[in-house]
Amino acid sequence: MTRKCRDIEHSLVAKGFLKEMKGRRHIMFWFMNRGKKTPIFTFMSHGANEVGDDLIGDMSKQVKLKKVEFLNLVDCTLTAKAYFEKMVLDGHIKQESAAG
Repeated sequence: MTRKCRDIEHSLVAKGFLKEMKGRRHIMFWFMNRGKKTPIFTFMSHGANEVGDDLIGDMSKQVKLKKVEFLNLVDCTLTAKAYFEKMVLDGHIKQESAAG
């Protein structure tokens, strides 16, 4: 199972992640809450066209999801609101810092 890098990038940004270049080789995605970075992040290689199954597994762990949940996030069946609520429920983000 693979996903196009551009699809992952667009989906993560639409779900509240900030895209940053890290050097010339990687793109970092930080989950943002009220304009601040949270400890939730992932990254992928700059210039790659597709992300394979192994990297999808790694990225899903980094954003605190199971692989199927990460694919739902990328495929837009897991909404930004639902993802945020899951992060709160699972204790990765504090409730008092709820998104706007």
